[in-house]
Amino acid sequence: MRAAPWLLLLLLACDQPQTEQARRTRAAAVRRVESAIPPDVIIRFIPPANWEVVRLSRGIEYRRPPGSTTALSDVMLGGCDAQTLSADVPLFQQSISDNWPLTVAMRRGDLARLTRANGFILDSTVIATYGQAPGDSTSVRRGEGWLLLAGRTLVRNLPLPVVLGALRYPGGCYLVVASRGVDINVDTLGYMLSTVRFGPSAVAAPE
Repeated sequence: MRAAPWLLLLLLACDQPQTEQARRTRAAAVRRVESAIPPDVIIRFIPPANWEVVRLSRGIEYRRPPGSTTALSDVMLGGCDAQTLSADVPLFQQSISDNWPLTVAMRRGDLARLTRANGFILDSTVIATYGQAPGDSTSVRRGEGWLLLAGRTLVRNLPLPVVLGALRYPGGCYLVVASRGVDINVDTLGYMLSTVRFGPSAVAAPE
């Protein structure tokens, strides 16, 4: 019986490198996906002085255009912790409706899995939307830590606009905005994402 604690410690020690290796593999996958996006779609944006500055108690600050209904709030925004849903859980609740207004949520995990779960193909060879009509294309915008995809999907043979924006959040999560079936100004949404900043309270969010 005395050997049991030592055996447990040995098993934990052997398991640690595998956990670290898995983390490195996931990080490499994210870098590979992001590097596949051409650098000419990176948007550097300085918001106009007349944009409203919004500061949330969760440590998020962003700028919102006057009169814009695209807003983040403490009520709709969850934290990044062990309870955060994984990247494989889609934001688009297709069982509820084919039309889905702008949704804001937090997801933990790999960026490629996050996009795939929400209808986008994003890898080193193709960037597209599942079910898009022939001739349609998916637009990609990228900035510092954020990615915005916009395309069209065929639902009941009707082309519906679909938007997915992901912003890297401290603690291994992504702050995600998504919409399907609703025409949203993608430029404005991308610009707003580019203004988001995380303060000390966001960085200190529990794992």
